[in-house]
Order: sequence, then structure tokens, then C-alpha cells
Amino acid sequence: MQFDLDTATLLLSKTPKLLEIWLCDLPEAWLLARAKRDSWNIHEILGHLVYCETADWMPRAQAILQQAAELPHFDENAQIQITQNTQTGALLIRLADLRKQNLHSIQQLQLRENDLEKQSRHPKLGRVDLRNLLAAWAAHDLGHLAQISRVIARQYKDDSGPWIEYLPILWRH
Repeated sequence: MQFDLDTATLLLSKTPKLLEIWLCDLPEAWLLARAKRDSWNIHEILGHLVYCETADWMPRAQAILQQAAELPHFDENAQIQITQNTQTGALLIRLADLRKQNLHSIQQLQLRENDLEKQSRHPKLGRVDLRNLLAAWAAHDLGHLAQISRVIARQYKDDSGPWIEYLPILWRH
């Protein structure tokens, strides 16, 4: 399947709505639970998604469009500061607002094929183009939705009894 900007932005527009419906009234203990000891909890994942909206996708898209020599730095642990003293509901609202603004900005750019081919250098990955970044943005959302699914599902691990062998979400990854 070939990259399609309209489909990618449609998927990206759905993430905040899905998260709001899914998480808005879950008990706090579930929002703070971890799938594994060294993994992020749901609250931290939301903080990460918020940080990505401000420091990753759009700043890097702008850098690529301006054909900057290198993409801006991204702090992979910045969600720790974002989530401190911030309620999950506030993170959900912030994510929805930022995503709406970012998708509006993407729409305003009226990107063409030659824009998607513009490149910059990622400090670890080397040369990347705008198409790579936009596709990664959509895949990144889907990855974190899967991660949240695992965190929630694992709350049922101990009580699933013999069915656990048929529920790889409880034991894989």
C-alpha cells in the first residue's frame, strides 16, 4: 500500500477521540499500571503523545520542509515532566487540542508530492523525508494504542486462568 496523506491524517485525527472514549473513566490504578516493570503506564504514554505533538512531528516537518541540515533534538523521556501534577483528563484535552492544531497546520501546507520527498538528517537514522515522518507519525500513534491495549489487558492476566494461552496480549512483548 502506498502512503496517502489523507488517510494518515484521518487516522491521526481519530487517536485523541479514541483515547478519550477509552480512558476517560478508567480507575486511576489502571492508568498508573504498567504492562512490565520498566514500561510506561497509560498516564506516561499520554504525556509522551502530548510531548510529541509539541516537540517532534510538526517541528521536524517544518525542518524537513525548510531542508534544514538536521532535525531538532527530541527528548525521549520528556513525558516525565509533562505528567507530573497533571491529571489524565487534562492530558487527553491537551492532546486533542494540539493534534487539532497540528493537523490544521498540515492541511494549510497543501503538501504536494515534491514536498513529501524533501529531506533532512535525523541524528540516529540518517536521511529521512517528509513522507517517512508523516507515515511514522501515524504508525507511532497505532503503536501506542497497542501499548495501551496491552497495559489494560494485563490487568486480567492473573484471572484469565487456562484461557491465557489463547490470549497472547497477556504474555507477548
